[in-house]
Amino acid sequence: LAAVLISGSVTIGQPLPGASTESMAALARGEWPAYGGTYASAKYSPLDQITRTNVGTLKIAWRWESPDQAIRRADPTIDPSFFNESTPIMVGGVLYTSTSLSQVAAIDGVTGRTKWVFDPGVSKHGMPANIGWLHRGVAYWRDGDDERVIMLTAHAFMIALDAKTGR
Repeated sequence: LAAVLISGSVTIGQPLPGASTESMAALARGEWPAYGGTYASAKYSPLDQITRTNVGTLKIAWRWESPDQAIRRADPTIDPSFFNESTPIMVGGVLYTSTSLSQVAAIDGVTGRTKWVFDPGVSKHGMPANIGWLHRGVAYWRDGDDERVIMLTAHAFMIALDAKTGR
């Protein structure tokens, strides 16, 4: 993952078909709380900080290394991934993403520092029977102060993690 350093104001765009008021408010704050941006999968952000005129001047603010790399260094017999197709989500300044080995990480969106990593240990069970090590992302759920990151492992387990701690 990489983040770009941006500056400027945030403006709210036109309402998106099927997007809730809560989804639109999250997008206006610069969040991307669901795959596709909203639960209606709008795949659109009303943010206007990156434009045709300034895109060429953007600089990389940070880079992040997947925790999969440490697992593979420790055990080179783990079969390789074909692709990393995870789509991170962002809520409250934190990026939540999965890895091809079904790990989940919370990353500070400003600094790129890893806040926590959850490893369900699926690499110990061998490569999944489908198309191998492939994971597309996580979901976010909130009810008052209770915030969860939901993930499905490569071996079809559903796990709900505390979004603040990764437990």
